[in-house]
Amino acid sequence: MRTALSLGCLLGLTALDCANPPPRMVPAKSPSLTLAGSPPGHRPRSRTWRLHPQTPFKLVGEGLRDIADLRPISGAMVVVGAACSVPLGTKRAPPTQVQVAVGDTFGTPPPLLLAPEGHLDRAEIQDGSWPNDLWLSLGYTANESSYLGGGLLAHWNGAAWQWLGREASLDPARVLAWHDGAKLVTQYLPRSRHGGSVKPFRVVGATSHAPPDFSALPFEPPRGDDGNITVDYASSSSHELFVAVALSGQARFGIGRTTSSGKSLLDKVDVEPARPEAVRFVVGDLNGKERVVAWTKLTQSNRPTRLWLRSHDRDSFVQVPSPPSFSEAGYTDVWFADGALWVRQASTIWRGDGGSWSKHATVSPYAPLTVSADGTLWTRDGIRLQRIGPRGEVVEVPLFEESVRPDSSPQLGRLVAGTTADDLWLEAHQGEETLLFGTRVMTNMLRCD
Repeated sequence: MRTALSLGCLLGLTALDCANPPPRMVPAKSPSLTLAGSPPGHRPRSRTWRLHPQTPFKLVGEGLRDIADLRPISGAMVVVGAACSVPLGTKRAPPTQVQVAVGDTFGTPPPLLLAPEGHLDRAEIQDGSWPNDLWLSLGYTANESSYLGGGLLAHWNGAAWQWLGREASLDPARVLAWHDGAKLVTQYLPRSRHGGSVKPFRVVGATSHAPPDFSALPFEPPRGDDGNITVDYASSSSHELFVAVALSGQARFGIGRTTSSGKSLLDKVDVEPARPEAVRFVVGDLNGKERVVAWTKLTQSNRPTRLWLRSHDRDSFVQVPSPPSFSEAGYTDVWFADGALWVRQASTIWRGDGGSWSKHATVSPYAPLTVSADGTLWTRDGIRLQRIGPRGEVVEVPLFEESVRPDSSPQLGRLVAGTTADDLWLEAHQGEETLLFGTRVMTNMLRCD
């Protein structure tokens, strides 16, 4: 009975106040992962593919299980995935293994993240710095066949894993930097009818600055079963905070923000007759000054009509003109690079200065984009990899030898940029095996035996 109550407390399956805490993250060692020496001439296992002699990529991981997330933090590249002890092809393999590359070397990994009860089914790398401040957001279900669960945060402090579970019926979600080295944890109510809402911040660490309570702002209430609420947060380097709340099916959405004096304000936006998708934030440099930009794609009759853009400047949001053409179906994204604001709408990439736009390049409308540390754009499609030059030219980047049959080459997964211009990481899949390639020459490599 004690075990069932503890699990129910964590997953919110009972309305009773639980005396038992959430399950602990128990450290354990991985018995089957090897950090194998990998000189530049390393020959991989018997393969149906060969790397092109002129490709900038090298094999840095083979025989790996599913990779849940791959992302740089300050000082390292972090890889989170299933442990080697999990059989290849396992569905919803728990992401318990963390690998860290510092410079050209994979270091000794932290202990595995293992829950004594339940099942970890997703992981997302949050903000942090290596070697003593790594945050992971983890999804947790009752077992490997259940989809009913909640969330946890795991923190590596350089010596051991620490965890944050549910507090006052709220699950932790994201981690934001705050004053005095403290962290703010965003929280949500799991399994709410509309998918989420704004709840008070949870403070981790000591600080003399109380965070704002965005949950007190009068956001637009849901009407019936119109759709799901989407919530996004952002913070500036000066610790100004932002939250955007949109409900699919409604023309109105809200953006909460703090001012330089510490007040909390709400901007209500009405885009009738259009409907917004999720409202997102990007933070970066525009013409030498930090900017926080809120954006969303507006649709009408299920067709994109225009991009809604607002830039935060001196305690207010000001309108940013939308790129000229915005009617094509495809991926949409907004980012900062090279002191400019960039927009990708389907097949067209635009470069903006905050007032005007210039067409930069044309790409496949559904090909994912990656922005390297120096602002170079990369795109991938199937087994092809392309780099977009400074004048918008699309350059094919060799990866596998052309003599090998295309259907025998690994299928490309995510392409992730590191913290330097020459640092790129490419995930690929062949059958049930996950491969990892990188542009940096590593002194060792990851290998599941």
